[in-house]
Amino acid sequence: MTSTVFTPHTDVVWRKSSYTAENGTCVESGVIGAHHVAVRDSKDPDGGVLTMTSAEWRDYLASVASGAFDRRTDTN
Repeated sequence: MTSTVFTPHTDVVWRKSSYTAENGTCVESGVIGAHHVAVRDSKDPDGGVLTMTSAEWRDYLASVASGAFDRRTDTN
């Protein structure tokens, strides 16, 4: 992955996750041009932004949907 962290773009239209927790813990994403996506912490909108290509974003979302990042509950 060739992602970078940088100062937020002012031209990004941010979307909050539909799975936002009641305590406001969530991420926001926005499109940058035709080929990049920006992601930030909704509690720190002036903080850093992670960017990635649209293809990397699709791969990440597919991994989340498949459970690749789910916490394991077993101790074996």
